[in-house]
Amino acid sequence: MEHHPLINYTKEAFTLPLNLVFLSVVMVAVVGLSVAFSGFTTPVLLLAAIGAAVEMAYLAYAPSNQRFIRAVNARYQSELTTIERQYQSFRYLQQLGRDYLDRYMLFFKKKQIVNDNLLKNQDKTGSLDYTYLEKLNSLESYYVELLHGLEQYEKYSKSGSKEELEREVNKIRNEMANASSDKVKNQYQRRIEVLKKRLDKFASATENMQIARIQIDTLEDTMDFIVEQSLTLKNPDEIGRAIDQIILAAEEHHTTIEELDRVLSEINVPSVSLSAESDQDYFNANPVRQ
Repeated sequence: MEHHPLINYTKEAFTLPLNLVFLSVVMVAVVGLSVAFSGFTTPVLLLAAIGAAVEMAYLAYAPSNQRFIRAVNARYQSELTTIERQYQSFRYLQQLGRDYLDRYMLFFKKKQIVNDNLLKNQDKTGSLDYTYLEKLNSLESYYVELLHGLEQYEKYSKSGSKEELEREVNKIRNEMANASSDKVKNQYQRRIEVLKKRLDKFASATENMQIARIQIDTLEDTMDFIVEQSLTLKNPDEIGRAIDQIILAAEEHHTTIEELDRVLSEINVPSVSLSAESDQDYFNANPVRQ
């Protein structure tokens, strides 16, 4: 288990309740002895030195202890996932073209309308379920990832690479028909088979692209429904159920994006999605000190 660059493990070790109790006991003992001995005598200073040495040894050991690291990471897992997802969405948005960015902005404005309506309802009722706001953020992250993946494939599909492969296959077939020997024909046939496999990958990627389009439309339809529900707030639970259902379905889109990413990689296209390693490199280079 590795240290996460956004977590200050030394601080976590210091603020651990058991450690704070230890420090409190040492301080009380030092103060008590100083009163009893009328000042900071040798026994008092010795106790303070021992306490400080134990504390420094603890702070040196705990942040590198695997069990401690796992416990701290588990405690902040939800927050870390949210931060990393937001950062990834930001990087995706930077790469979107004008048309897809406009589409995202419309989605974002609708999300803000829902947020405003929920907050207005809080003013009236005095309560607000903040899980709604968190779920809306998750919905936005899924939407951005789908837009990015779809746009990347569409850019490549317009590059004419598929047509080039088809022309190459036809060219090789013509050359194979005029080959002087069976041995040469076999070599041509092997190359045709490899190129046909790459063409099959295009078909697979196209299918995943169609699925991504449907999922994007579904997310937009769901946001429209949530906006309508938030205007009346006759049944706020409907908003939560609608978001839960679409998030459950949106979780499946990761499979679509991962499959699209894998297929494009196999046909020598730059990766659609940002790798976890690239995000980790950024956080390593820009650690947040707590």
